[in-house]
Amino acid sequence: MPAVGVLEGMRGGIMRKTESTRGGTDRQGWRPNRRETLKAIAAVASAVMAPQFGVAFDLVPGANALRESAIEAIPFDELTDESRQRISSIVNRPTIHRHVPSQTVECSPDVHLFMLRNPEVVVNMWQIMGATNMTLKRTGPFTFNSTDGVGTKSNLELVYGTPELHVLYGEGSYEGPLLKRGTTGRCVLVLKSRYGNSPEQRANVSNQLDLFLQLDNVGAELVAKTLQPMLAKTVENNFNETAKFVGRVSQLIEKNSGGIERLARRLSNVEPETREEFVRVAARVYAQANPAEGSPPRSNGRLTDNSTEPVSASTAQARRGTSTSIR
Repeated sequence: MPAVGVLEGMRGGIMRKTESTRGGTDRQGWRPNRRETLKAIAAVASAVMAPQFGVAFDLVPGANALRESAIEAIPFDELTDESRQRISSIVNRPTIHRHVPSQTVECSPDVHLFMLRNPEVVVNMWQIMGATNMTLKRTGPFTFNSTDGVGTKSNLELVYGTPELHVLYGEGSYEGPLLKRGTTGRCVLVLKSRYGNSPEQRANVSNQLDLFLQLDNVGAELVAKTLQPMLAKTVENNFNETAKFVGRVSQLIEKNSGGIERLARRLSNVEPETREEFVRVAARVYAQANPAEGSPPRSNGRLTDNSTEPVSASTAQARRGTSTSIR
């Protein structure tokens, strides 16, 4: 299958999902819902991000306990002083906290972790598909900036990462129809992941997201009446659709790593080293899924590369004063 066929297959799934949800083709109205662990990260971090009032608008029942659970999961003692201070100031006084329930998809753990730590690959795929106006550019080993084409700009940093837990910090601005005067703000995202197998012994990944959002100079009434319901739907839709998209990519790799390799060559907004790594991940996952022709794909639901090893020791990073701890 040529690379364009791979993309059209995924794009068709996106369009069919939209039509079934909305009851018909919504012309360009479908685009925002396609900003799919990663578009939720990039779009939300950029658009609606230190309240002047210390009240958190929680969007689900029992949210106080859920919020405290998410905060407890953050390994503050492993962060640098700078990151610890920034994150604490947001999670302890958010304008909005959103707990997104767990989403499980059939997906190789290796593909999941690669896509999560290289979101520019996912966004470049959407761009080739014509499914987004968003841009996402890597500015450092763990930092990115993005725009969504409709008034939002953001900077995002992965400050802590293990296969099971990622903590991201974002700051940005928005100026557009929703808020005429615009706003700035900050956010923290806490993503928890679990790896396992389906009854058919196919690898799956379960992700659960907590978003802590601080907005500058935005009144409580606007938050309660406008931003709260909008975020509730947008964050969850983007999160779920992103997970499904990554799952579809993983399943395509198991069937046709050659098509994915040709697709990787078309990712013009991705660094060559990242494209090559994508090809290597795809080849490894294909080999695992096809140990012999005709054999059904099987997995032990565990990472098979060295991603669980520290990229650089957090103690050394702390001595150098850098803010990110990744394993």
